[in-house]
Amino acid sequence: MLFPNYGNGIMNDTLQQGSQVQVVEDKTTPAEDRYLRLLATRNHRHTARESQEDFQNATGKRMSDQTIRNRLH
Repeated sequence: MLFPNYGNGIMNDTLQQGSQVQVVEDKTTPAEDRYLRLLATRNHRHTARESQEDFQNATGKRMSDQTIRNRLH
């Protein structure tokens, strides 16, 4: 069962299975999400793959192109 967990002001998805609880945190910070939107605005003709390369060159962090599509949707 998935339900939002609002600990520390960050929304996480908590997956509860039996007696085990697993917290799945977002892979990007709000600042990184803002930077992705800025990249997409500046380079509106870029594909997700090109945005992925720009993001990786700027931050040094790797992110899948599907995650980029999800964040910009």
